[in-house]
Amino acid sequence: NEIAWELTDGAPDEARGFLDSTFRYARRVKYLRGQGNSLNYRGVLESKVGRIDSAIHYFQLAIPIREAMGDLGGVANLYNNIGNAYDHLGRYENALENYHRSLRIREEEKDSFLIFRLYYNIGDMYERMGNYPEAQDFLLRYLENMEPRGLSDGVANAYNVLGNIHFEVNRFEDARNAYLKSMAMHEELGNSREVSALLNNMGNFKDMQAQLLHNEGLEQGALEQAQKALVLYRKALKITAELDDREAMAEVYHNLGVSLKDQGKFW
Repeated sequence: NEIAWELTDGAPDEARGFLDSTFRYARRVKYLRGQGNSLNYRGVLESKVGRIDSAIHYFQLAIPIREAMGDLGGVANLYNNIGNAYDHLGRYENALENYHRSLRIREEEKDSFLIFRLYYNIGDMYERMGNYPEAQDFLLRYLENMEPRGLSDGVANAYNVLGNIHFEVNRFEDARNAYLKSMAMHEELGNSREVSALLNNMGNFKDMQAQLLHNEGLEQGALEQAQKALVLYRKALKITAELDDREAMAEVYHNLGVSLKDQGKFW
């Protein structure tokens, strides 16, 4: 299995050969751990090369083997891997179902750190599905347990997702505060890509404020907020250009163009 793992990136076909041989031998000698590990490694390999349906198949084959061993932690890992694979396919209901299965096992095992990671995964998934109350609940559980442990990418990301939730339900001041907190953390961590995404989010926030002011007939205030949005978008563009992140640049250019077009209403 270790040889196959080393070959995963550069020679996946050769890695498959090693894993197949390892699995057949482990099955012949009735070595359950070897069988389960070979199938899990095969799932990881298929996932890394983009064969997601195949990855799910191998992860699922490994579950009854690890259950037969009484390896509950290993089963929880497999459900988490399956959840990640379904997330990659955009099948969020299936992803969520497997994350919850993993969480139930982790809670039985009282594996605190992995429980908290699943709180984040589940909260993030609910946010993308538009179930904002559940999303907020799981993210706050994550932050309650992880933020006291110190600054981390996960904590910074959680505040960004919370900002998105507040934004979607029109709690704009809460959204602003969450975005600013996330941005300060990512800046401290040196995460330029995440900082650019947050600048883009803050630009959206300012554009929304501008639209609300326009609806109230406060054109000068609307124009001021819209111009602040442009500043934020241009800062985001500078970072995405430095990173050569074409997809992110396209999104910011789109938002910048919409913002410029909408400003015509405020004059």
